[in-house]
Amino acid sequence: MTGLRVLVIGHSGQLARSLVGAGMARAIKIETAGRPSLDLNEVQHARTWLRERLMQTDRPQVVINTAAFTGVDAAEAQAAEARRMNTDAPRVIADVCAEFDRPMIHVSTDYVFSGRAVRPWSEIDQPAPVSVYGRTKLDGERSVAQACQKHLIVRTSWLFSAFAPNFMTTILRLARDRNEISIVDDQVGTPTPAAALADTLLTMAEHAASGDAPWGVYHYAGDTVMSWATFAAHILAAAGLTDRTIRPIPGSDYPSIAARPAWSALDSSRVREIFGCAPADFNAGLAAAINRHRADG
Repeated sequence: MTGLRVLVIGHSGQLARSLVGAGMARAIKIETAGRPSLDLNEVQHARTWLRERLMQTDRPQVVINTAAFTGVDAAEAQAAEARRMNTDAPRVIADVCAEFDRPMIHVSTDYVFSGRAVRPWSEIDQPAPVSVYGRTKLDGERSVAQACQKHLIVRTSWLFSAFAPNFMTTILRLARDRNEISIVDDQVGTPTPAAALADTLLTMAEHAASGDAPWGVYHYAGDTVMSWATFAAHILAAAGLTDRTIRPIPGSDYPSIAARPAWSALDSSRVREIFGCAPADFNAGLAAAINRHRADG
C-alpha cells in the first residue's frame, strides 16, 4: 500500500532501523519515535505525546511497537524497569491507539514459552515464561489485547541483523580476537533476520490499515531450527572465517542470572496462511546481514 503512514515506537534498535529500510523499499512512510521526544519510562508524558501525534492531520494509520527492555539477565535485577517498558508502556500505547481507532502491532518474544517442547511453538500453545523478561513480555501482550481490539501481536525469535548489538555482531566481534569461541548448544530456537521480520510487519500493517487483518497473536521467525552453537558456526561460515571454531558447551557451563527456555523455536505457519508471508529464509538473511555488516565497516 503505497503512501501508508506507520509510526514505529523505538528508533535505535535493529528492528526499527530495519523497518525504516523496508519502508523505503515499499514507498511506505515510516516515522520512528523514541527518547528524548518520546520517553516510555514516563507514562503520562508518553500518553500525552502519542495523543497529540494521533490528533495531527498527517497522523499515522498504524502504530508498530518495537520498544522493549530486552536484557534477559538485567531484568532479574531491574524488574520494575523491565515491567515499565515491557508491560506498562505497551498498555499506554494500546490505550491511545484504541482511543483514536488505530491498529497496533506489538512485537513480542519466544521467551514467553517454558522451553519444554519437542516441536516449534504455535500460537495455540500455552505460554509459561521462566524469567522476569518473559513474564513482563507476556503481561505486555495481555495488556495490549485487553486495551486495543485492533491488535496484532507478533512473537519472534533470536533476531539478528547488521545493526549491533545482536548475536551475529557479537560473534563477529569475538572472532576478531579468538580462534575458538565457546557457545551454548542446549538452547534451541529459530534465528530470524530482522529485515525479513520488518517486511512481514509492513505487510501486516497494510492489511491492518485496510481493515482486513484477523486480529490476534502470530508467530514469525526463521525457517531453520538450531542451537546457539550451530547458529554461531553458520555465522563464521557465512563470514568466511574458516580458521575460527565454535566449541559447543552445555548451558550449565555458562551460568546466567536468568533462566532461558531450552526450546523456543516458533512455528510461523499461521502468518503464512493469513498474510502470505513465508518463514524467513535463514541462509539468505544471514548472507545479506553479513554483507551489510561488511559494507558498514
